[in-house]
Amino acid sequence: MILPGLRTVKQYKRGVVFRFGKIVGTRDPGLSMIIPYFESMLKIDLRTVTMPVPAQKIITKDNVSVDVSAVAYYRIVDVIKSIVAIQNVEAAIDQIAQTSLRNIVGKFQLDEILSERETINSEITKILDSYTESWGVMVNSTKWFQGVGVMDAMGAKYLVIPFSEQSVIQERIREIDGLQIVAGRAGNRFISLVGLDKTGTYRKVEITFDRDYKSYKIWKGDTDGPELNLAILPKGVCATIVGDGELNIFVPTNGQVTKINDSQITADMFLGNWGDKVIYIQNGEVWALQMK
Repeated sequence: MILPGLRTVKQYKRGVVFRFGKIVGTRDPGLSMIIPYFESMLKIDLRTVTMPVPAQKIITKDNVSVDVSAVAYYRIVDVIKSIVAIQNVEAAIDQIAQTSLRNIVGKFQLDEILSERETINSEITKILDSYTESWGVMVNSTKWFQGVGVMDAMGAKYLVIPFSEQSVIQERIREIDGLQIVAGRAGNRFISLVGLDKTGTYRKVEITFDRDYKSYKIWKGDTDGPELNLAILPKGVCATIVGDGELNIFVPTNGQVTKINDSQITADMFLGNWGDKVIYIQNGEVWALQMK
């Protein structure tokens, strides 16, 4: 026997009930009954939405043409407002994000765009919040580092990893909840982060993903400061100085670690890369290590 008024609401949704076109209530996840023929139910998804913002051609303050893309994250927090106050939430946020990106980035010079990413992100979020609050929508805050974003959704931390020009991967990483991330670098299926815990101690977190980014392995440990002295080569091979005289070469895709002992290496050297070469910089002098 099938009851015509029986409805099922999934865990990540909420139901909004209409009677003769008027909202009369909401329904939580599980089984619900409505009055057949007189009532109808509209189900609203409460999960975080990942929305890539198309690349915008922008003229900077110093008259340089740049292409800037972004990613917006939002979730519905008031199902009734999201229905009554706005016709299409996603289309509205997309248009406002594009306009805000052009207006705000255009106020900065090229070098400021590279160094003031957090300020730009904050200003765009404030503009979006000024619109979306009345729609029952919350825009999540994402802090961008080199090749990876860290999104804080009400205390829950997510990594945002660009996957192509028009898509990203959003991965929930519970191990970094409670950390204030201050530095980050991303390579091929590998991410290294530095964050402050609640005691003021710097913690380093290294994450290695499988090929499809469906699972990951994680390493956590203390570090001396917020600097992330790491070189990531084009094929994803990573190099880091462990201490005076010791360099580690790490291949995230297979977990292979090679230790290189060299008395010329010191912990205060800065690491970088030039193509497939690891570059050491100290007191204005530069050394290179060719990787095979």
